[in-house]
Amino acid sequence: RHHKPARVKVFATEMRGPQVALRMACLRAGISFACLRNGSATGEERAAVYAAGNELAGLPIDLFDTKINGGTLTADDVRRHVMAARAKHSVDLVVVDYFQDLAPCRDLRREDATEERKARAKRLHDVAVDADVAMIVISSLNKKGQEAVRGGNASLTDADGAGIEYSSDTVATLCATK
Repeated sequence: RHHKPARVKVFATEMRGPQVALRMACLRAGISFACLRNGSATGEERAAVYAAGNELAGLPIDLFDTKINGGTLTADDVRRHVMAARAKHSVDLVVVDYFQDLAPCRDLRREDATEERKARAKRLHDVAVDADVAMIVISSLNKKGQEAVRGGNASLTDADGAGIEYSSDTVATLCATK
């Protein structure tokens, strides 16, 4: 039985779209991006990345990067693109990578950075609700939280001040292990 692929919108604040696509292809191919970047990937590995890139190119994944709006990306940009896409077709998932690099919306500029992040998080939450779409917003923890993760004791209070804890339905913590 064939399933229709989910339509995904990815908003990248740290990398340009082509770099995100290349990293996705490496992940799909099971090849280290570092090996590809430093030239140590074999011809077979490069071919696998190329094949994975072609496969990904056929999927309904739209990448938006900071070229939008003169080098910045705001929650309003996310709303505009998601709602325009919803008017044409379904959108199943929105990914924002990452929250702290989103520029403040013009009407949300506040003296208190925590209040601005809280309002920005609410704006993203409203996009998800209004578009009836699942949204993953990638965020960092505060410094205390980063230390807690290293010790294996992270909790939601360790996200306090990072921004997304104010409007999230679910918060998950991922950490690298050695």
